[in-house]
Amino acid sequence: MGPLELHEYTGLDAVGLSELIRAGEVTATEVEAVARVAIAQADADLGALTMRTATTAPVRSGCLPRAAGSSA
Repeated sequence: MGPLELHEYTGLDAVGLSELIRAGEVTATEVEAVARVAIAQADADLGALTMRTATTAPVRSGCLPRAAGSSA
């Protein structure tokens, strides 16, 4: 899989996104970047955001919870 596209991102839920990250198909940083694009586009269409809730804090590697029964 190449870079995560917006249409792919919007078709996945959090579980699907975390599975892609765990499988190494995308990075958490790539998911964050696409999420920011989605937020910006939604705000441009709706004008609903009164303040930004996300900062530019980097995504930390290994911040995803382990799957049930996983020992790694």
